[in-house]
Amino acid sequence: MEEIKKETQQPTPTKNKWFAGYIVAGLIWTFSQSFKKNSIDELIILAVAILAGIFYHRLKSKIRIKDNASRSIATFIILSIVSGFLIGASATVVDKFYTKPIDNNAIISGSIRENFVSGLKGSCIRNQMNDPRSASLVSAKVISNYCSCYANGIADQITFNDINLYDTAPASELKKMFQPKIDSISPTCQKILQDK
Repeated sequence: MEEIKKETQQPTPTKNKWFAGYIVAGLIWTFSQSFKKNSIDELIILAVAILAGIFYHRLKSKIRIKDNASRSIATFIILSIVSGFLIGASATVVDKFYTKPIDNNAIISGSIRENFVSGLKGSCIRNQMNDPRSASLVSAKVISNYCSCYANGIADQITFNDINLYDTAPASELKKMFQPKIDSISPTCQKILQDK
């Protein structure tokens, strides 16, 4: 009777159990790093990765697939989806409640500045290339350098409040607001065209 019991009992994995959990935690940690924006996000990702590693073996034993490799893959996929959801939801909550408000009087920065410079430079290049006088007198590289100077010079003076006004203010008010900024950088950028 004892021999039958020994054959039907499944061996309990010890080292392999935790090793697989470490691998799962490490993979989730690695894949989640692209979502990290600040130190709070890193703590959230670490906590979720540790929990995923701990629950890996428990979840794997609940999945009813006979093939061990398929069960491991299914478990990892389920944990990845749950981890992604937890990290995304946590990051959203953190962003909503713990991010500092933007000072509207501060000069634009970050992705807003990058998008502003990119859009303004692209518009400037199109306008200069479509102007027969500019296109025939200077090279495309000089036009690009001029437009880069112009876009970065304006971006160095624009506040977040100016960006908000840009969407709502009439064109005449925008011209009054932006003309002094344009005039202040014109001599520097015009020099690029003259030095061609």
